Amino acid sequence: MQLTEYHQKIIDYYRDTENSYKDSWDLNNSLAIHYGYWDATVKTFRRSLLRMNEIMMEAAAIKATDKVLDAGCGVGGSSIFYSFLIGV
Repeated sequence: MQLTEYHQKIIDYYRDTENSYKDSWDLNNSLAIHYGYWDATVKTFRRSLLRMNEIMMEAAAIKATDKVLDAGCGVGGSSIFYSFLIGV
């Protein structure tokens, strides 16, 4: 498959910004690039990021037999989070 200039720009963007995302959103632990979900169980930003993944998974009711397309969603952290929880 030949990369177009558009594809190369996407690759360059994630290569150039990955460390910033890792630092700002604690990406290695939270697997999230979103603002988080704050409720009575949440006391820290790090926990709010994990809680958002939990809330999204509950709302989507994803099962191990489902097929999910994670397109245009950052680095796919929520999909990785879901995979661990449902045992895929």
